[in-house]
Amino acid sequence: LVNELLLLYPSGAHHKDNKGRLPIHIACASGAGEKVVKCLLETYPNSIHEKDGRGRLPRECLNRIDVNCSAVGALIDDYQKQISPVSQELSKQHVSFILKGREEAR
Repeated sequence: LVNELLLLYPSGAHHKDNKGRLPIHIACASGAGEKVVKCLLETYPNSIHEKDGRGRLPRECLNRIDVNCSAVGALIDDYQKQISPVSQELSKQHVSFILKGREEAR
């Protein structure tokens, strides 16, 4: 069901609720399975770096007593390893582009 919703409305993975939580925060806190979390991560990979209204990352919202906790935590860790270098490089390129534009404007 989550996959179907995200196919129809992918930007839904980017929207926060009134507590500052993304769907990935809610999924982790409520014990959602790997498939749901993977679908959310594939739709919005950088959500693993987003903090909720209480300053928590999705990984920190995992329900420790839930059976899915370790599997979902490992999935998030894997995504973080894959996304972090790409995000850092894109950020560097973005900053370089902005600085270059400023220099040309002078």
